[in-house]
Amino acid sequence: MSLRTRFLDGSAFLRHYFVRLAFLGEWKKVVPAEHVAGVFRALEEELNRLAAGSGALELTVPIAYLEGERG
Repeated sequence: MSLRTRFLDGSAFLRHYFVRLAFLGEWKKVVPAEHVAGVFRALEEELNRLAAGSGALELTVPIAYLEGERG
């Protein structure tokens, strides 16, 4: 099972509440501090370019649903 989300562009994706809350901080940790601004500026520009070519930026996230009974 998966969840498909669509964003207008890379800027919208990188500014989305859940992306900022759950991912952005950890992604920035893998880039040396002196390169964070440049790397994420280039990432945003490339995501915007891809979105412009296809009309949107799509992200597919695999999800799992578990159900159980207490017994």
